[in-house]
Amino acid sequence: MSLGGMIAQAAAVSRPERIATLGLISAVSTFPEEVRPVFLALADKAESDGMAAMVAPTIARSFTTDFLTQARANYVEPSDNSAMRSQVLELATVAYEAGIIATISRMVEATDPRGFAATCRAIAQTNLTPHLGSIQCPTLIMSGDSDPGISQESQDELQRALPKSTQVTISNCSHLIPVERPADFNRAVLNFLAMCNY
Repeated sequence: MSLGGMIAQAAAVSRPERIATLGLISAVSTFPEEVRPVFLALADKAESDGMAAMVAPTIARSFTTDFLTQARANYVEPSDNSAMRSQVLELATVAYEAGIIATISRMVEATDPRGFAATCRAIAQTNLTPHLGSIQCPTLIMSGDSDPGISQESQDELQRALPKSTQVTISNCSHLIPVERPADFNRAVLNFLAMCNY
């Protein structure tokens, strides 16, 4: 998924005998030249300001407005009180979005800014597009239709370049498809695996 999808493409190019099927979720083979400075700026900002500054923009890119609105509606103030923790657990299905946002926010803030910056710089210089034709395994290409970082053109480019690919677009979904739309994600993956006789 995302950066992992770039890594998976590189693995399929360099070690095709080890890859039976490929799933590219919210992933591209490269970013346009005009987008590369955005990643370099993110790297610089993480190093200068720390990862707390990355939380809000990461959450905004990762989820649709609908998901974030639901999260705010179901937010429960964190508490050390055991009765409150028990109540939060009882409300888990109702407060799913809020819990997810809080968890991912903590994960982003706990990330080493040096690792984050190095990742952004690697993404900015990666271009796997010329090598995609060598990937011969069945490939699932999945994206959310509301993902600000993944264009339909990039997904079409993947499908044209990968000879055995299937493209799925999840409606009303942003970058973190398995989190925002888990049922749709699972259905698409299971259908793809069934097509591959798994």
